[in-house]
Amino acid sequence: MNKYLLLFLSGILLSKASSVHAQSRCAMNITADSTCTLPVTMRVQADYGIYQIEWYRGGNLLQSYTREWDTSGTGVLVAGGNGQGPALSQVRPGGLRVDDSSILYIADLTSNNTIKNHRIFKWYQEESTGTIIADGFNAPNGSKFKPGDFAFDQNKDMYIVDDAGNRIIKWSIGATSGTNYAGIEGSPGTALTQFDNPNGVCYDTASDNLYVLDAFNSRLMQWSKNASSGSVIADDLYGNIQYIDIDLEGNLYISDFNNSRILRFAPGSDTGVTVAGSALGTQGNADTLLRFPEGVIVDGLQNLYIVDYMNHRVQMWPKGLGRGITIGGGNGQGPALNQLSFPNSITQDKWGNVFIGDLVNNRVLKYAPLPLTDTFVATEKGIYTVVVKAFNGCTVTETIDVSPGVEIPEITINGFNLGTTIPYATYQWLREGEPIPGATSSTYQIKENGAYSVIVSDENGCEGQSTPYKVDNVAIDHLGAGNFINIYPNPAQNTIHIQAASLVDVILTDISGRTIKTVTQVNTVNLESLHAGMYLLRILAQDGTLIKVVPFVKADYRI
Repeated sequence: MNKYLLLFLSGILLSKASSVHAQSRCAMNITADSTCTLPVTMRVQADYGIYQIEWYRGGNLLQSYTREWDTSGTGVLVAGGNGQGPALSQVRPGGLRVDDSSILYIADLTSNNTIKNHRIFKWYQEESTGTIIADGFNAPNGSKFKPGDFAFDQNKDMYIVDDAGNRIIKWSIGATSGTNYAGIEGSPGTALTQFDNPNGVCYDTASDNLYVLDAFNSRLMQWSKNASSGSVIADDLYGNIQYIDIDLEGNLYISDFNNSRILRFAPGSDTGVTVAGSALGTQGNADTLLRFPEGVIVDGLQNLYIVDYMNHRVQMWPKGLGRGITIGGGNGQGPALNQLSFPNSITQDKWGNVFIGDLVNNRVLKYAPLPLTDTFVATEKGIYTVVVKAFNGCTVTETIDVSPGVEIPEITINGFNLGTTIPYATYQWLREGEPIPGATSSTYQIKENGAYSVIVSDENGCEGQSTPYKVDNVAIDHLGAGNFINIYPNPAQNTIHIQAASLVDVILTDISGRTIKTVTQVNTVNLESLHAGMYLLRILAQDGTLIKVVPFVKADYRI
């Protein structure tokens, strides 16, 4: 049976993403607006942001769609924008993170002679105020901190860079205090147990390693879970290293502020490779250059998102393109929604939305990629292949058999049983175009002559109707109709009845075969003139063909 296949695809991606980038499911639906006729419009749906969709037929690429961005650089205000101050509506953003529920977490850098917020916010995007989840200024001794960047592990425990204390504090969600996780409070130094002005951090959920940029020591450090000291991944990084992120393959990406570039460190390598900006440290505002980059993140497809601090813009650097695309700001320094003023931090949610800490404007802006064309119209039957790539690193490849509609059935007949040549999901038999009540089985036993047809459907609900099949006496006579003819009562007295699909011709004979009487087009025979004894009923079709011979007994009326 021809059919259109609806697919539900699922798989698990073991994520190495930092921060709150949780392990990602690669579930996907392919649905169709119609499974019964061409053209068929197919749609890809997923509970995450799709970056690219490619459609193939017979190995040939038919269409490719890639996510694009609004070139105006306009963002949406999602937090702050109310200046500096102690109110819950005010924030000077430092490190940013977002979870799979699109809840923002913001480090508040406000700290001057009169205001010392030293806090981490949990901020719902539709709300005008945040909720403090870690208070570094009012925390008990040993837990006080002045926040910079921070990261989450898979349990959503925070690892907060304490700028003032040269250490990392571990702080669980819901707690009122934290514990010293790495570094020695108030003791900067070069030992493997110390930091000197740590900046960016990221957490590798696959290996439970915390990575820290130890800025004044010009080194990248790794701290294994619950270790008492760190190890040096790379040193001699004399560029005022700022922020760090990690991709699914374990590559580390570092913003090299002074040299206006992004470095990538492969697993096991202590040498960085320039993947954005100039390897020579050249500054500029061209799309191939950066000017003092700060925040950097990498999505699951190794596209980079870079906060270009002194150019007051955000650049998306697609993998392999060799240049950036401005997705935020880029219209000079200022407070408008299409402008930024010394942006610093960045994060991305599972839908691909990018969030930017706009430092001088004391706000967080969101930049959403433009809607992706997630449909494809198939105008021919065939095997189609769709390749879906998502921001979270999921890549799903599946084939779809597009064979819409149901094959029109042909009616078969066996005796008085009507059927079809192939099976279907549902049946409704009709006589003279009208549905026969209760006739919903795969076969139907004829009760009378007429034009029969059947409406069938497949498992997708597609319907088809056969051409009428005419049943009359001639057709019945030659298809074993005798198997469905009975006489009653037997023994009989004055009348014998014939049960058949239609009226029949009858020759009444004695046991020796001598004809006693002939009647045509009847369903009863009068026996009053007969003596008691054994007789034969010969039942014939209209063309004289003998259908059935039935012996019966004419009973004495006294019995």
